[in-house]
Amino acid sequence: MLQPFKIRMTRGWHLQTLWGKQQTHTDHQKTFPWKHYPAAEESASTLQQLVPCFTMTFNLTVTLLSGERADVEVDPDRTVIFLRRAAESQLKRPLKALLSAQGRLNGPSRICDAGLQDGDVITAIVREPGPVMESYRKARAFAAIKEDTVVTWGASEFGGDSRSVRRQLTDVMQVYVSEFACAAIRNDGTVVSWGSAIAGGDSHDVRNKLIDVKEIVAANSAFAATKSDGSVVAWGDSRNGGSCEEVQKELFDVQKIFASNTAFAAIRGDGKVVTWGAKNGGGDSQAVQSQLLDVKQIHSTSVAFAAVRQDGSVVSWGAVSGGGDCSGQELTDVVQMHSTTRAFAALQADGKVVTWGAPSAGGDSRSVRDNLLDVVQLCASEAAFAAIKADGSVVVWGSSDSGGDASGHSEVLRGGVRQLVATDSAFAAIKDDASVVTWGAKRAIHGCAELMDVQQVVPNEGAFAAIKSDGSVVTWGDPACGGDSSEVQAELVNVHRIHAASGAFAAVRHDGKVISWGDPRGGGNSRDVSEYLNSEGFASSTSPDNNPKQHGVSENIQLPSIQE
Repeated sequence: MLQPFKIRMTRGWHLQTLWGKQQTHTDHQKTFPWKHYPAAEESASTLQQLVPCFTMTFNLTVTLLSGERADVEVDPDRTVIFLRRAAESQLKRPLKALLSAQGRLNGPSRICDAGLQDGDVITAIVREPGPVMESYRKARAFAAIKEDTVVTWGASEFGGDSRSVRRQLTDVMQVYVSEFACAAIRNDGTVVSWGSAIAGGDSHDVRNKLIDVKEIVAANSAFAATKSDGSVVAWGDSRNGGSCEEVQKELFDVQKIFASNTAFAAIRGDGKVVTWGAKNGGGDSQAVQSQLLDVKQIHSTSVAFAAVRQDGSVVSWGAVSGGGDCSGQELTDVVQMHSTTRAFAALQADGKVVTWGAPSAGGDSRSVRDNLLDVVQLCASEAAFAAIKADGSVVVWGSSDSGGDASGHSEVLRGGVRQLVATDSAFAAIKDDASVVTWGAKRAIHGCAELMDVQQVVPNEGAFAAIKSDGSVVTWGDPACGGDSSEVQAELVNVHRIHAASGAFAAVRHDGKVISWGDPRGGGNSRDVSEYLNSEGFASSTSPDNNPKQHGVSENIQLPSIQE
């Protein structure tokens, strides 16, 4: 005899019993009493066929590593997103992800399709305090992902104002910020874009294709999206990568996409490469197509690409003056590559470095060739390179205006350097004793005093920001780019991460509050959105005014009632 069961119907359904009688129901949210069905040889799974489905509620336990737990009763026809929100509501904490025994649970998936069973225990990962921040070194805006909303600020025409799409910016998984526009992937795989229409801020023409998207890559004025089936959708300036129609048939099983300023290059599962966009920016690879086999990684300057193959060899194409021709170089066993705007530097397994491209941008390293041995790390500014050797010393070359001359710091750079970072025109070296040494263009190192006890240094185009071990922040460089943080210095306490746009910084404190400074037109002033940006946003079931006046404030700032 089959065990009785309780049917909780959540939408219209059709029941087909084993003995052939059909019952169609269109009631909603009705709970039926226990019912007994005759024994049958068939398994319980074939007792009924329900369209779209009928369910029993699942009792699931969501646990944190701290031992805290949330017991959630949920309809298995609901999504993982619904489950996460229900757990957040109980735990009073924002959750980054849910993990089952099978791995990470996909947000848009139904619980009954995610391999979960009644009584399962699920592990939750807590998100760090504050919103998930997104920006880009050349961007003029910031985007902060909160619970069920996105808050933006900065240059309104280049992504800082998202009011036109605020109703769509819900359930956002990730935001991609380019120089002129923004694009967001939602948990259901759809895409929302805003900013400069010609540069990818308007994806209306391809909106029906932008489904099941898993990743987006940005060029200067275009976006390219990889879908779960391996196909690609591009939009934006058609001359500079915004259209891939000419190579659409070749864009299948795409694993990864890379961008120069004006073109894209995609690696397929078979190791071949497909390119599109401006020909003088790397969008035409016909001359080297026969060599583009077994490719595992691609790097770019502003106008050229370089592909590293499985055997460690390199193939490059694009503007010759910008690194598009490496045929005269002996490139083997390449393990690391970096680029300036118009030159490449490749680190080989034997610790030697090979360079090519514009000599004025670091493409000619002959002056330091004898010293470029036992190199373990490379770093690039706009037109210069710096290398850390195994003994902790530093070698530099390229344009002196971009940090290619460190002769004034030769003593302190003879050893003990563990990390390098760079703005467009200067370098900063973090030493083993947590001190920092900077060199390069005067404006980019303006205000740099003796720095000690530094944990992290973050650069943007023209300035640096350093987090010290006590959570305080020190800044230097071009004041117009955030090198002067005096106006917000009192608020820069207990900081645990910093994000950079082209001329501004945004710091996230341990209490979740976001502080920004620098060029107010480029993201350096978030005061207008601070009420929404710094709200807790997840314990409440209400929403603020549906007609916010501030630029870039999306509609549902606080977590709404749990719903898909």
